[in-house]
Amino acid sequence: FGLNSKKSALKEVRTRRNITVKGTVLMLYMIYPSLVRQAFTLWDCIELRGRCVNESDGSVNPHMGNYTCAATAGYQWEDALRGDTYLSMATELTCWNGKHLAYVLAIGVPHTLLYVLGMPLLALYFLYQHKKNRQLRDPTVLFCFGLLYDGYKESVYWWQLTVAYSKSLIVFLCYYFANQPVVTILLAILIFSGNILLEVLFRPWAGHKSAPGGANNSVS
Repeated sequence: FGLNSKKSALKEVRTRRNITVKGTVLMLYMIYPSLVRQAFTLWDCIELRGRCVNESDGSVNPHMGNYTCAATAGYQWEDALRGDTYLSMATELTCWNGKHLAYVLAIGVPHTLLYVLGMPLLALYFLYQHKKNRQLRDPTVLFCFGLLYDGYKESVYWWQLTVAYSKSLIVFLCYYFANQPVVTILLAILIFSGNILLEVLFRPWAGHKSAPGGANNSVS
């Protein structure tokens, strides 16, 4: 009787609508790092001492050095102005002016607001509504959104938000300091260390209990 009851309850939860919601949440959760990476490609600028330009269409071949470019018909070597940086994915564009600035304002900023910042906030909004209605432990809510908060204490159901933004910040640093790998590594280590420190201090994991004698354990 108990087994049949569990099967019936599971069948009620696994409706087509709930499976669709769960699949959408899982898909967005999985592709979020890729969306963040794509959002910050417009910040990936590199400094070139010179560039090999195709005389017919003005495109730049980043793989040709000075001597190879001079010996190749249809190409001309141009010395870069001191301090100029070029978009890594399209080195014919000078960073932070002209077309690149237009791309940043028209594509980069909206992409960052909608996906990098907006998606975690949207997830937080849904979780907050369920938390306000005391539905976080409801089987249907757990089935649809449990990926985002199950495993954490109910009081810190939003903890995945800090994880998502930490990942975003690291991706941004990797692009913004692409020419300074040592700085990127040091800042990434600082972010990871900060996350570890916060988790040790706040212990957000579900199932954490105090052991006899005042010691603390993390029950998996």
